[in-house]
Amino acid sequence: TALIPKHFSTKYSLMEKWKRMEMEINFKLWILIFKKSRDFFECMTFTAQRVKCKLYYSHLKTRKLHFRRRNIEGFFLTVSPEATLKVATQSSTHNKTFSLNLSAPFISQFYKEPLMKVMSYVDILFGNETEAASFAREQGFETEDIKEIARKAQALPKMNPKRQRIVVFTQGKDDTIMATENEIRAFPVLISDQSEIVDTNGAGDAFVGGFLSQLVYDRPLTECIRAGHYAASVIIKRSGCTFPEKPDFH
Repeated sequence: TALIPKHFSTKYSLMEKWKRMEMEINFKLWILIFKKSRDFFECMTFTAQRVKCKLYYSHLKTRKLHFRRRNIEGFFLTVSPEATLKVATQSSTHNKTFSLNLSAPFISQFYKEPLMKVMSYVDILFGNETEAASFAREQGFETEDIKEIARKAQALPKMNPKRQRIVVFTQGKDDTIMATENEIRAFPVLISDQSEIVDTNGAGDAFVGGFLSQLVYDRPLTECIRAGHYAASVIIKRSGCTFPEKPDFH
């Protein structure tokens, strides 16, 4: 499968940093789409991969990462928390933006220790409403109000004082919540007609991708949210995590 991202890197002239391991399965993920909602049957064969990810950690130590912004999925904490922490600390040291996606409720539950080691370096935290609720329970926030959860997550201790943390929680068809040092805002999503929804798989990742696509150009956070909503709205109108040949985001 490494040939697939390799192909797209060549096609779109992307700078790539691959560490290829022969004959290794990273994970298996089954997704059942039922009545336009999704259920996960996760059969992640990560146990055998933890040793292999030590290679990736050593790979990081021997390379300088020249990126203005770095994003890591919470899922990666299950296989190489050392590598995740390495990227996080490098980002803080060099004043680069480091973002993290909570990824799934079980990350906050079963990988709480590595998650919180990284959290103090997180400049932008992404998640959905169920991930936010799980994080709040594990942190003892004693609230189910998503705005309050976002506020408390934003106020958690942080290593780099030059960058105040931003927390962004999506809620499906409900407003997206963003907490900054100064305010908490709600942003309505683009799709109000639920009949337009075909498949929600990949919507969260699409949102983050859209958000970051504007952040790299130093656009305002409101534009980042707008781009995230646009990307997610495109994904959920199509079967599978697919997208049209050309975007119409302006």
